Amino acid sequence: MTRISSLFITTLALMLSTGAALFAAPVPDSMYVIQGQIDGADSGYVYVSYEYNHQPHLDSAKLIQGTFVLSGYMPEPLQAVLKVSGSMQQFPFFTATDTITIKAHKQRLFDTEVTGSPEQQAYASYRRDYMGKVPPRKAPGDTAFARGLDKAAEDFILDHTGNYCAAMVLYDKFIVYMNKPTARRLYNKLEPKVQQSAYGKRILYMLDSGNRTGIGMKAPYFELPDSNGVKHAVTEFRGKYVLIDFWASWCVPCRKENPGLVKAYQQYHSKGLEIVSISLDSNKPQWLASAAKDNLTWLQLCDLKAYGGAITELYGVHAIPQNYMLDKEGNIMAVNLRGEKWVEFVNQLFAGK
Repeated sequence: MTRISSLFITTLALMLSTGAALFAAPVPDSMYVIQGQIDGADSGYVYVSYEYNHQPHLDSAKLIQGTFVLSGYMPEPLQAVLKVSGSMQQFPFFTATDTITIKAHKQRLFDTEVTGSPEQQAYASYRRDYMGKVPPRKAPGDTAFARGLDKAAEDFILDHTGNYCAAMVLYDKFIVYMNKPTARRLYNKLEPKVQQSAYGKRILYMLDSGNRTGIGMKAPYFELPDSNGVKHAVTEFRGKYVLIDFWASWCVPCRKENPGLVKAYQQYHSKGLEIVSISLDSNKPQWLASAAKDNLTWLQLCDLKAYGGAITELYGVHAIPQNYMLDKEGNIMAVNLRGEKWVEFVNQLFAGK
């Protein structure tokens, strides 16, 4: 896959000053154009961030009377995040190798309207028409609810085998939670172009990688430096329950998980819970500033090699957030505990202790 080149910004003012029609010519293959209107924001900036081939990308455009235009090269539709200066909200959406239009309000980004992206339309359908039909969860740990979510994801994937969004749903639902048999069966149903996409390659990598990090396996040995260059080994924490958490300062989903980790650490550290954060940052100041801002007071490790370090290959880290829960003997108990699953797991683990 050709690597993404530097993105460029085309402002609305420039286009109007030249007298050109806004999008009179067709968009070349692999080019994207995002045009939009942000109500409640006459000025400021719009930011669009995404990840491709393990590299974070950030593009921005100046708002002119609430309008903006972004354009650049993108080899395939990708999931991105929209943010507006002066707003704490964000909106995840799928781009397209074509022109898409965004209509939003600065203080209601969750209600953003996106047109022109078949992947975004498919994802909206997944949330509305598939997941929306799953009966509500009756209680924490409701297995019928969990099976309903799995069934909704599987039905969506089989109905959208040619849509790039299907690979993202497959990865998030079946690869992240290590349901490899189902993931393999569904991957084989995807059209070749989707199998060759960024998410498709992630899926295949995880399916074909060795079973070094399966539940019940001994956590692979590693040594990594902290911010002072002192190396720490995974074996230092024998006798305690340890969460090994892979994250980065630029990873929005990772940062959203951190408050739950902080709360659990404050509640259970004295009872034997340890957390070891392994950052995939390459910028040390950004790494340390983000850890401090998120109040991550436990051990922070990073070799500043991003995805190029040996630790990512050793633990099969192809995307973040990703984590492994170890028992007192260093065996893997659980993989990719997030959100409510993390809360339920750690509460049960330390119940009565």
